[in-house]
Amino acid sequence: MEEQQTSQFANPPKKKKKRTGLIVFIVVLVVVLIFAGYLLAQALLWKKVKDTINEGSGQVDLSQNCRQVEIQAIALVDTSGGAGTSYDLTLKRTGSGDSIEVGGVKAVLFDDNENSGVLDWNYNLEPLRTHTESLTLTTPLPNANRVKITVYLINNLGEPMMCPETITKDF
Repeated sequence: MEEQQTSQFANPPKKKKKRTGLIVFIVVLVVVLIFAGYLLAQALLWKKVKDTINEGSGQVDLSQNCRQVEIQAIALVDTSGGAGTSYDLTLKRTGSGDSIEVGGVKAVLFDDNENSGVLDWNYNLEPLRTHTESLTLTTPLPNANRVKITVYLINNLGEPMMCPETITKDF
């Protein structure tokens, strides 16, 4: 009887080998999927960090470029005969920041009590140039005596980027 028991253990059933191989395959597959998920998570996290860093450096570049561009308000003239519906605004750009292209200027005219709202001056004022732009107001603003201008630059995507500084000139 002992011989029969020994022979049964000498030849184990083949089903257990197949199950063991399947279990090893599943374990390896799960480990590979976990590692792939880890790599994907790292890639997404790095992209977010990189975008945040690039956005911050873009703001630094914008601030530096804006500080180099100097634009002065020279004159503000009511061209509507005192009705306050149109004004000629003359701006002058100095020679600093000569390699920086200005996308334009946002201007707001003021009298003692009200303002004109934002007026867009879509003109690249080149260095050492003076330019007069006619501004038409939708709501009359007689006796405008102050202007606030904000320069904007154009980024690589062609989008306007507002400079953080605002220039105020009383007339």
